[in-house]
Amino acid sequence: MENKDLKNYYDKIYKEGKRGDHFLKYRDGIDIPLDHKIAYEWLFREGFDSDASALDFGCGEGEFLQKLKCKERLGIDYSEIALDNARENDPKVEFLLGNERDLHSLGRSFDAITSFGVLEHVDEPEQVLRALVKLCKTDGVLIISCPSFINIRGVIWMTLQLLFDVPMSLSDKHFLTPTDIKVFLKGTGKSIVEMLSVDNDVTQGDYFSKDMTRRLTNALSDAELPNDKVKKLIDWVDRNKQYFDTNDMTGSNMLYLIK
Repeated sequence: MENKDLKNYYDKIYKEGKRGDHFLKYRDGIDIPLDHKIAYEWLFREGFDSDASALDFGCGEGEFLQKLKCKERLGIDYSEIALDNARENDPKVEFLLGNERDLHSLGRSFDAITSFGVLEHVDEPEQVLRALVKLCKTDGVLIISCPSFINIRGVIWMTLQLLFDVPMSLSDKHFLTPTDIKVFLKGTGKSIVEMLSVDNDVTQGDYFSKDMTRRLTNALSDAELPNDKVKKLIDWVDRNKQYFDTNDMTGSNMLYLIK
């Protein structure tokens, strides 16, 4: 899938109300995703209060902002359907239809900026991150999350991606690591002060087998590669995953606190 087709792709998801089917972090009726929970905790710890201002770039249906209590809340997304749903859910939040190009003309600054699962989709993630930094006040904080591949699932996917051009997702254009984020931030005056991954269950826990079997079977089929031995690989991982280290860096999504 070309990146220019992403809007139609996500419009379809939001129109059909299939958020839980597409976004792993909303699986099985999860109301507050784990990356959102960590972001709330970080903002509270950093002294974020009711007088503060917040921007969520790539806000989707506005779930994060709706639970954030502060004076000024702005959500930006390029799916009008998602924003219509967001406005219906919470008319007190300001929502703007736009994309990364519109960041340069906002003419505002914010105490806190968040962006969950966006950088991996855009054409130029470095430029988007640097634009977000410019919108962040000098003493403000920026929190982003991206899929992480520093885990069992990631090693399998990056092997397929780098050697055989088999993507994990047709909508992901980039496979970002902490090293990439550090390079993107160089010279901006802000840097990563804390990072933490969430959801080890997906990468090398009980949910690994279900998710990986589906993804790997479909991806190999799309790439016109044999997929008849997927179960053999998954079974091997399941039998031996207890011997792989599981820690704060091996989850499926990496969060970065930037100041």
